[in-house]
Parts: sequence; structure tokens; C-alpha cells
Amino acid sequence: MSVRIAALETYLGPDRNEFGAAVDSAQDEIEMAVSVARRAVARLPENAKFDSIIFATCGIRQVFPSGAAAIADALGIDCPGFDVTAGCASMSIAMEVGARMPGSVLVVCSDNLSRTIDASDPSHAPLKSFGDGAAAAVIRRDAGPGPRLLAHRGKTLGRFRKFYGSKDGRLLRSIPADEKKELGEAYLSCWSEIGCELMALCPAGSVPWIYANQGDAKLFPRLAQALGLPEERVVRTEHGHAGGADPWVGLQLQPPPAGGLAILLGSGIGFTFHGTLLEMP
Repeated sequence: MSVRIAALETYLGPDRNEFGAAVDSAQDEIEMAVSVARRAVARLPENAKFDSIIFATCGIRQVFPSGAAAIADALGIDCPGFDVTAGCASMSIAMEVGARMPGSVLVVCSDNLSRTIDASDPSHAPLKSFGDGAAAAVIRRDAGPGPRLLAHRGKTLGRFRKFYGSKDGRLLRSIPADEKKELGEAYLSCWSEIGCELMALCPAGSVPWIYANQGDAKLFPRLAQALGLPEERVVRTEHGHAGGADPWVGLQLQPPPAGGLAILLGSGIGFTFHGTLLEMP
């Protein structure tokens, strides 16, 4: 039976900060999550039922209590719910989890990354594009319309986790200079490996579109080269980095043509890398 996205909605903070990132100073993660979930659910037939809710967040600010429980309460849903935290790869991983579960699954991602950094902290200089955003997707196992979830791939390089932490909702970063280049190469290597594995599943001659975390846009030219794709196939949205919602924001703003293929790449401090292959309706 086909696994598809029956509804997709995304959200970006309405303002831009001095670094060009989309920010929301009025809503927190849960408020953004509830809002985008309502809009996704509104796309479905009235009185649609859900079998599960998954809330995906980077985990820097919102960990406890459960964000899924807050969404269930706000929407008047009493199905099982739980949270996934894997840095900014959380949405991507939550989509794979949801695709493996029975029934109808509501997956919601939300992050206020702009509130996790300190512009006066020199170690946060590479993170100034951090912004705020959310995404909500309804996964169903039926033959209706909507993008098809075809495959998933992932990889974790846990040794880099020791250079990061959090305190009082703020990101802590202490990566040595000699490790920064290695981490950048690890991003490129993991994304290229995952991308190539997913491209190998595409029909011969097809050229997918790539949607990735926008905080890593400086790697896009090299990523396109590694995947053997024209650089314009790696989509830029210019909103900064809004966490796990990034690839899904790009997919909604600049979708591939009907029948086209999309690879969505997530990466999360931890360090976890993940990819999803979609076929557009």
C-alpha cells in the first residue's frame, strides 16, 4: 500500500533579523507547532481521524513536557503521541518513523533557533542565520493524492556531539578549530553518501531536486558536484536556518514538477544525517 503525504503545511517567522533569518518573537515552539498543525489538518476531510502524533524538535529548548501532548490537547485529539529529538534532523527522522507506523500519522516540527544563539558570542558566529519555523505533515497509507514517501536513509557520527551542549535554552558550542574543517567535510560526506544511495533508487535518467538544511548552504555547490547534479537542483530559500522544517519549507515554496523526484536532507547536532526520497503527484 502506498505511503503518502496527504497534507503539508509550513511556517516561517514573519520578520527578518539583521542576519536575514526569518524570526518569530511572539510565538514559541509549541504555539508555532499548534498553528501549523491546525492548517495541515484543515486540508483534510472534516472529522479526519489520527492514529498517532509525532512532535519533532531540535531539543535545545523544548524537551519536556511532551510537545505531542500539547498538540493533541490543542486539536482535541486523544490518539497516542510522542516526541523525536535528533537536532535539526528530527523532522526527517520523524517522517520515516511515521511512514513505518499504521494508519494516519500527524508529524509536526517546530524550532525557535533564533533564541538559542548569542550574537555576542564569537563561537556562535557561524550560527547567526538561525531562525524560526515549523512544518506539519499528515502521513497516510492509502492510494489518495499527495507526494509518495519512497525511501529513507540515515547515518550518525556521534563523536562530534561532545563539542555541543545547551544551557537555559541556549546553544553551547566549543568546537576546536582543527575539528571545524573535519566536521564540514563530514557534512558533505554524509549528505553525499545518503544522496547517492537515494538517487540509486530513482529511475534511470531522472534528475531529482535536493532540499537541505539552509544553515549549510555554503556546502550546496560542492554537494551538487558530489551528486553529479546541476547546482540549481539544490534549492535555496534564503530564509536562514529554521531547523528541521527547512527542507519541507523549500519543498512547499519551490516544489518539483508533477511526477518529479525530491530528496530532502536533514542534519542535526548530535550528529545525525538523514534523507527522504519523495515522488511528487
